Amino acid sequence: MGPDCPWWVYIADDIFAWCLRTNPFLQNWKLIKMNLPDGLKSILAVAKQHGLQLEVLAPERTILRKMPMWDHAKADKTKIWTLGGHSAATACLKNIHQLVTVGDFKHFAMGESEPRHDQTSGACKCDQCTYMWLDIGCAEPLECYAQAMVFLNTLPLKWDPSGEQPEDYEAMGMQEVYLLFAGQVLGPVTTMRTITDVLQIFTGPEKVCNDLPNLAVSNESCLDNEMASAKAGANIFFAEGHPCNRSIQLPPNMEQLNQTGEAVATLTVAQAADPVALLLHIMDS
Repeated sequence: MGPDCPWWVYIADDIFAWCLRTNPFLQNWKLIKMNLPDGLKSILAVAKQHGLQLEVLAPERTILRKMPMWDHAKADKTKIWTLGGHSAATACLKNIHQLVTVGDFKHFAMGESEPRHDQTSGACKCDQCTYMWLDIGCAEPLECYAQAMVFLNTLPLKWDPSGEQPEDYEAMGMQEVYLLFAGQVLGPVTTMRTITDVLQIFTGPEKVCNDLPNLAVSNESCLDNEMASAKAGANIFFAEGHPCNRSIQLPPNMEQLNQTGEAVATLTVAQAADPVALLLHIMDS
């Protein structure tokens, strides 16, 4: 789980991996507790009692890539279980390519991007496909590429390393952008370091939110501010092509001030955003 863990954690991981394929906190394997030592049974009981599970606002990509792909705890359960059934491509990914983590699947699927790769031919002669045929014994590289992508597509955006993540903005020097939430000023929302850091206790019985925080940017302005001819409005941006993007002109019966535009923008953003996910609203003032 990490380089700073005590020695017994490594032993527990090995026992879990033998009995439960990888780790019961990171996957949806059904626990067979009768095969476990009493000490690990107690650990699982305490974890269940205090609601230990994966819960984080936004994990960094290093953590996302280290998560096990097989029966991923946050993947669509129905789809991931169906894919884990008897399939030649699934068996090849597991036994021939020996893919384990999300990062393994992502790196493997990127092989299709090789310039000489021919997706339309069942007998592609690119270097990667040739290597897979001759050196490791993969009979159907194209089917394996496609199956790897199907596995990755079972992940929600929050747990998909391929999608846009809050760390993209934080890495661009936006650490000065803070979130005002529940009366407190919080820093960047991305959780760094290791998988251990995304396991939380006291999470409660309610369903964990697997959506990324809503990010909205608004720009409010007022022409002839504090004058009789004043006209105020606001522009709201969620993402390129997002249906909630809009420009608002305040009606004449509202006070035409820059502050009024800010209030209207805040209300509109709150109404348009996902009511479950955290909201990050960046204003120009």
